[in-house]
Parts: sequence; structure tokens; C-alpha cells
Amino acid sequence: MNWANDAPRSAEVEQAVKVFGNRTSLGIIRYLATIDRANYGALCKALSASDAAISTHLRALEAAAVVVGDIPSGERIGRSVNYSLDPERVRVLSAALLRYALGSGGSLQ
Repeated sequence: MNWANDAPRSAEVEQAVKVFGNRTSLGIIRYLATIDRANYGALCKALSASDAAISTHLRALEAAAVVVGDIPSGERIGRSVNYSLDPERVRVLSAALLRYALGSGGSLQ
């Protein structure tokens, strides 16, 4: 049996792997979990990461609805966006990944 490919993965599991499987993304999540919101510059400074890395991971986190910008993406040119975390979405993705990892009836006990 190929355990890496044995069960189909839902869209939520795929998103969870992308969101939680990267240090920069996790850093953004952890940082935003400690504050109300932060702009792009604050995230770059707090994570000591390059502009390109933060930009790439913010886009992925927004696509997964884990991070929300206060200005719609089509209206952001020349404007500072404040990002916040959607903790409920983090919970949903975490639960989906846990269910997948343990099997549909799995438990931690």
C-alpha cells in the first residue's frame, strides 16, 4: 500500500497542506494570531523575510481564506493593506488535516 496516496484528499486537506506545510506561512499565521492586524511591511519585519516570500505566502493564505486583507485585491494599488487572521478557518483546515491524517474514524487516543 502506498500510504502517501491511499486516500483521496479534499480541497480543504490540500489547502491545509499548503498552509501548514511552510515555515513562512506558519510564521505569518502565528504572528497574526498574536495581534489584531498587520500590514505588509510589519509582516516582513516581524518575520525577517524577503518581500517576495511574504508576498507569495500572503497570496496563498488569502486564497485559502486563512488571512483576510481589509481592502479587496482589485483596489489595492497604492494603498496599504492590513491583514488579519481568520482563526475559524485555521480551525477548519486543521481539523480537515487531522481527520485525513488519522483516517476518517481516527482519534488521538
